[in-house]
Amino acid sequence: NNHMFDLHLALPVPMSVLIDSEGRLVALYKGAVAASQVLADASVATVAREARREQSVPFAGRWHEPINRTSHVPLLDLLVEHGLLEEADDFVRRIGTTRKSMLLPAIVRLGMAFYNKGDVEKANEHLSVVRRMEPSFVGAENAMAMQREKEGRYDQAIQLYSEAIRRSPNSITALNNLAWVLATCKNVSLRNGSDAVKLAERAVEIGARRNPAILGTLVAAYAETGQFDKADAVSSEAIEIAKAQGKIREAKELTDQQRRYSERRHAK
Repeated sequence: NNHMFDLHLALPVPMSVLIDSEGRLVALYKGAVAASQVLADASVATVAREARREQSVPFAGRWHEPINRTSHVPLLDLLVEHGLLEEADDFVRRIGTTRKSMLLPAIVRLGMAFYNKGDVEKANEHLSVVRRMEPSFVGAENAMAMQREKEGRYDQAIQLYSEAIRRSPNSITALNNLAWVLATCKNVSLRNGSDAVKLAERAVEIGARRNPAILGTLVAAYAETGQFDKADAVSSEAIEIAKAQGKIREAKELTDQQRRYSERRHAK
């Protein structure tokens, strides 16, 4: 199994471990262990990886398929999932550039976890690395933009979402989120209803009209431009889709949104 580390096997008690001079695990021991066994295992630590593997199996044989190097993605995600952010941070810093380039979405999730923890500096550091490594991957821009929204720095959020769309025109997240900001921003001077409609319609098209949240963004964009008939029709569509998908809370939120825009329409 290439992901043995995520099986969470219980270790025997009492137990001891043998670590080499570089801090790598060499052997696990259950109960008492003879000095001769420790010395024998210590000598194995200096041999090639393949030879160590052959010596660790209980009997000779042939591998059914080539052994791949363990993927780091599940490990990084598990560290983040369990709140071990400092360990995850150290892990990312230790791996090489080639391996790191395969972890970009997971590193973005680590950055967002640091945002949620309140460590903005580390979050920005990891996300900036992602931005430099792969220009076509805009997960970092989207994460940074969402954080700017939370902080009320809507102008910066708009810039980041716009940059994400420039580099990845079909990024549904960037299209949807920018449309939402332009349609509903608390800073009214930053709103742009017509652009919000174009962006939201594009996001809905890419999502094949199956995402009720994105349809809700289109509703907000239509309402911002005074197209209340379209807003009401799309809102009803979004509510039905949410119910069909079992998204009860989302259906309620969309129903509340529909009511607010109806009241706003009749108040004019």
